[in-house]
Amino acid sequence: MLTPFDSPDDAADQRETGLTGENLEAQLAYAKQIALRLLTRRDRSVAELRSALAEKSVPEAVAEQVLSRFGEVGLINDTAFAQALVDSGQHHCRSRREIALKLQKKGLEPDAMAAAWESLPAAADHDAALRLAQKKTGLWQGLDRNTAYRKLGGFLYRRGFDAETIASVLHEVLSFQRSENDEDIR
Repeated sequence: MLTPFDSPDDAADQRETGLTGENLEAQLAYAKQIALRLLTRRDRSVAELRSALAEKSVPEAVAEQVLSRFGEVGLINDTAFAQALVDSGQHHCRSRREIALKLQKKGLEPDAMAAAWESLPAAADHDAALRLAQKKTGLWQGLDRNTAYRKLGGFLYRRGFDAETIASVLHEVLSFQRSENDEDIR
């Protein structure tokens, strides 16, 4: 049985895969249930949903039909999902490299990733690293400058920031910290 959002080619696909009538309706209902359950927890990319449906042994034709319909009604939107990931990464002081890896891991389309990536300002890495460093400097106040430099630099490196950004931020934060300590001594 064809649904309102099927094309004439879908009828041929249904005959080839053996999905007709009640079997198709049951598979569609099952696929919709899985996808909706996943979407109630958090937004997902089309690739994530496709993978989840494949893991549950949903036929590819049924999965594509459900994902297509969900896209039409706005339940899934890779471009908006990518933008939300970029915004979240900025809010949580993530490096551009870490954000890019997360976008790739989610299996987003290159166009969606590019559109979201363009919204990142050029100084995003420096600003994020500076905010992180300012939060962490209090932990290392009693340490000598070299130890603080090494610990803070390692922390920023593990968060995915490049060497140039780390050096700039360390110079800025630790020179400010040293000038504050000099004033306390006087």
